[in-house]
Formats: sequence, C-alpha cells, structure tokens
Amino acid sequence: MLFTEIDKKVIRGIRHAVDARGEDWRYPNGRVDGKRLSDFTPDPAWTNEEYGGCYNLLPNGDPACIIGFCAVDQGLPTTRSSNASADASDWRVSTGVERAMIVAQTTQDDGYTWGEAWNRFVAALLGEGYTQEQIDAALQEED
Repeated sequence: MLFTEIDKKVIRGIRHAVDARGEDWRYPNGRVDGKRLSDFTPDPAWTNEEYGGCYNLLPNGDPACIIGFCAVDQGLPTTRSSNASADASDWRVSTGVERAMIVAQTTQDDGYTWGEAWNRFVAALLGEGYTQEQIDAALQEED
C-alpha cells in the first residue's frame, strides 16, 4: 500500500498541527478525556455541537480543529463547518487515510490531547496496512 501525494499532505499537516500547538493541547469544546466538563460554557467561535463539537476554522479563517489546521497548513480546501469525512472525500485521500483522519478528529472531539490524536492517527494508519517507515518517509517529504 502506498500513500498518494494528498495522503502525505494530510500526514504532514496533522503532524504540523500537533507540533504547532503542542502534544498536550486540547480542543476547547468542554470535553476532557471522553467526559464533558459540567461547568463549561461553550465559546461559539470554537464549539460546534451540531457537528460533533468542533469547527475546522475560526470565524476569521484561522485553523481551529486538527483537520482544519491540516487544511490551512497544507493549502487544502475546507470550510468552517466541515469535518474529517467530508474533507477526506473532497481531497480524495485513500480510504485508510480517511479512516485515520476520522480517528484523529474523533479523538480530539472527545477531549483527548492532540498528542493522543496523533498517536491514534498513526495507529489507525498502521492498522490499515501502512508501515511506520512509510509514515516517517511522508513526514520527511516537503512539496
């Protein structure tokens, strides 16, 4: 199984998101490690309850969620209310990469750190039959 060029962009974009915000960064949607905070007041710029808890982009166009950050970082099209599944379809990523994108976004939306979202993204890729060497090589490439 080989990554397409778009697949590689997604891998780099998600890694860049984690590097930029930090392994311990959590999306501010009121969830921490799978549990909703009882005293959380949603910020409408960040929290989209209708679509699973996050926005891809902030109202000013800056990246918000991990998939939105990936899109902005790699110059891929997205919209504020998009999600991993819709973007994967629009970008025509491989099925395995789409599944891994959904895992990363779901992990983030459930209140886990972006470091954990990255780890689960990689685990999903490995589960789809890609190798760690392929993932590492994709991270080393630049457009």
